[in-house]
Amino acid sequence: MPSEHGAADIAYVTFDGTDPDLATATRSLEQAGLSWQPVRWKDPDVDWGSFRAAIVRSTWDYAQCRDEFLASMQGAAAGCELINPLGILEWNSHKTYLRDLAQAGCDVVPTLWVDPSTGDSSEALAQAIPSDWSDLVVKPAVGAGGSGAMRTRDRHRAIEYAVSGGPMLVQPYLDSVDTEGELSLVYLDGEFSHAVRRGPYLSEETFRDGLLVPESNDAGWQVTASPADRECQAIAEQVLASMPAVAPLAYARVDLLRDGEGRMRVAELEVTEPFLFLDYAEDAADRLAAALHARLN
Repeated sequence: MPSEHGAADIAYVTFDGTDPDLATATRSLEQAGLSWQPVRWKDPDVDWGSFRAAIVRSTWDYAQCRDEFLASMQGAAAGCELINPLGILEWNSHKTYLRDLAQAGCDVVPTLWVDPSTGDSSEALAQAIPSDWSDLVVKPAVGAGGSGAMRTRDRHRAIEYAVSGGPMLVQPYLDSVDTEGELSLVYLDGEFSHAVRRGPYLSEETFRDGLLVPESNDAGWQVTASPADRECQAIAEQVLASMPAVAPLAYARVDLLRDGEGRMRVAELEVTEPFLFLDYAEDAADRLAAALHARLN
């Protein structure tokens, strides 16, 4: 049972909304002999020192207040073991991590980076966007669940949006999103656990006036358990090996999309607060609980 008062082994760090992984994950924690307590990351009164570890799970509203989130996680790291570590959260919660992965040789979806505060202009961006990017996605460098993303075939509109605020990224829209979907590979304690296919991911009807406005964290998903061949695992493992981390992370998710030439590309690396699809693979939650038990003992 969860700990209601006093100390517990694990703070299960969450938010005010629904976490589909919660029941499965915490049942396995209990079976592994670990006590737990749900903790809202925004709660200013949390005594992080009363826990042995804090596992960041469903903090899915952090993108609107990243600085506040990181300050909260800094407090958690000062009081107990933070899983995943603070440095990884700082790195992964800003999408410039994709630029780091690309520079490390990972096959990331082609991306242009725009930051008006550094002088990036609409004229420069117009010159930089390749002519064969006829269908564009523009999204904030800090965002989750597609919030604030725009898909448009109007280059002028895309450019105008990209230079309208803070750091943004511009990418070609890959048609496989609407057909094959996205392949998500889940790693637990550094080992491949399972994969799911999310697709068709989002349809044209999901876009309102060009802006992607998800109804929920899983808006538009058609999720099925899926195999991941050795090629896809190799891509994911290259990504994990390119992170600024010295040891396997307790959890990670690598999202892949197929480009127009048939190559699998890295769409996202999720090591801050990924939905792990624990109900889509037998014993996945048990493997996560075992990894946490080993870290604490």
